[in-house]
Amino acid sequence: VSPAGAAANFSTTTGTTSRNLTGGGLPIGSETWPPDDGWHFREQEAAFLGRKFEIAGRQKDTLKVLAEARSRLTIQAIADGVSHDNQLGSKTIRGYLSEVRTLLRSAFIVDQSKDKNAPIISKGRGEEALWSLDLESISVPAHFQR
Repeated sequence: VSPAGAAANFSTTTGTTSRNLTGGGLPIGSETWPPDDGWHFREQEAAFLGRKFEIAGRQKDTLKVLAEARSRLTIQAIADGVSHDNQLGSKTIRGYLSEVRTLLRSAFIVDQSKDKNAPIISKGRGEEALWSLDLESISVPAHFQR
């Protein structure tokens, strides 16, 4: 299953009601989740390429910020997206990134041949580093494919 273009579709779900952040989405009251192969988030769960996995709290917020980004992000931009009311330090955000990377590696097949840090990669060093999801490195194990 190819993740090409998958980052352009996001939705959030409350209960059984789904709202697609890019328009359209599932009918009100639909039980089908996730609706497609894009990134989707609900209270204690996320999905990508049709594969659901558990994630909550700041880790979910961190993943959502990366999934919704249209470009690479600084640590400060990630921190601002994760917590609007207080400042999270660089060390804390790097910890969240590491935890999300580990979670994604356990939920998906991740090709690390191009970057050993896949699927969350950075370009540059220190506070100047720019972070992103490497969608091309993620695939779904065969037993989870639709």
